[in-house]
Amino acid sequence: DYDTSRHGIVDADGNHPHVVEPSFGLDRMVMAVLDAAWKPALSAPHLCDAAELGGGDDAVQRDVLALPANIAPYQYAVLPLRRRGEMLTMADDLHTRLLQLVRADFDLTASISKRYRRQDEIGTPSCITVDMQSPEDNTVTVRDRDTMQQTRLTVDQLLDRIRQEHVAALK
Repeated sequence: DYDTSRHGIVDADGNHPHVVEPSFGLDRMVMAVLDAAWKPALSAPHLCDAAELGGGDDAVQRDVLALPANIAPYQYAVLPLRRRGEMLTMADDLHTRLLQLVRADFDLTASISKRYRRQDEIGTPSCITVDMQSPEDNTVTVRDRDTMQQTRLTVDQLLDRIRQEHVAALK
């Protein structure tokens, strides 16, 4: 058989014969997207809780799945700092309102730094933190996955911004 007899033989120009497989199944496209979106990066220790992540004074590994918002499993994650009281009530209400607009997750487990990292790893573009100040002035902190920049917004400003992004994405 010609194919098996020529396997591994180098031609006069030093080229190995090779085959380009032109089949494109869904699994290959998904793997290509995941491979392109996976961004292992080093994060400065002052940007995260190095003690909880097992690091010291050096930079720590920060794995990010930088999926575009339209294909990420969740577009937002609501992360209350406390599991009870006004913060939990406000976070639950915000999550319910977000679900009417976008795909949103609600996470109460572990420390805030671990929750941020978990959302980074599954590709959530923005996390919304409900903290001690939130019930007092109806504001939340929105953290961007790619820049790690945090912005303080009122809940109404946040919902307006999400509505505007949603309308722009439909165009």
